[in-house]
Amino acid sequence: MTFSEAAIKILKENKNLPMSSKDIWSEIEKIGLIKTNGKTPWATLNAILICSDVNSISKYKVKNSERLVFESIGKNPMKFRLSNLNQSDIFIENEEQSFGSELLLYEITCKEIGWKKLSLFNNNENLEYRVSNCEEFTYIIEDKHHPSIKIGKTTNDPELRLSNLKTGNPSITLYHVFPSTLYSEKELHEKFQDYKKDLEWFWPTNGLTLFLTKEMEKHKEILNSYVKKKELDNIEKIVMGLLK
Repeated sequence: MTFSEAAIKILKENKNLPMSSKDIWSEIEKIGLIKTNGKTPWATLNAILICSDVNSISKYKVKNSERLVFESIGKNPMKFRLSNLNQSDIFIENEEQSFGSELLLYEITCKEIGWKKLSLFNNNENLEYRVSNCEEFTYIIEDKHHPSIKIGKTTNDPELRLSNLKTGNPSITLYHVFPSTLYSEKELHEKFQDYKKDLEWFWPTNGLTLFLTKEMEKHKEILNSYVKKKELDNIEKIVMGLLK
């Protein structure tokens, strides 16, 4: 049974209620629909669902776009349901060809990695990290004295941008930074337009702060996993050097 077939079966059995890829995989694993030696099967499932998703097919530029079996809902976490019950009998025979050998899962940037961009990929059921230059940043600035949050963009060091803005408002602090390839300034302005206070400033409502809190949690986990992996790689090199 393929990942797509298993996901379709689980969604049907759950009355096509929206489920995250992790929840779907948990059900697949519970009843033993798929056996795999992959380290991150839920990430592989997530990649396949995204590449057969009517809402994200254009963003990820995947092939076989006629087979849009799933429909995504929301972002944190993204959930899926069957887009068309009649279409759910169309199974993707070669899932690897449908989404390629890898799929971008998430991206972060921060001072700890020199404001580079750290991209996390699912590559054939294995997590892979890549570091590259970050061309543009979407920064989040908080003003606690006048409760508000600024969402802006810059191609320079985000801390330099903060320093420049502090000239006119010394009470602001850098809250968080995204690579603009993950969330652009325009995308976040549109997402939180109902909370807009003035120009690039937004009211710190529960919806906005909850979104930022969840994104910062993801950021922290990915950075920690990357650092630990680097440490393990360095230890392995040292040990191998001693054994030569």
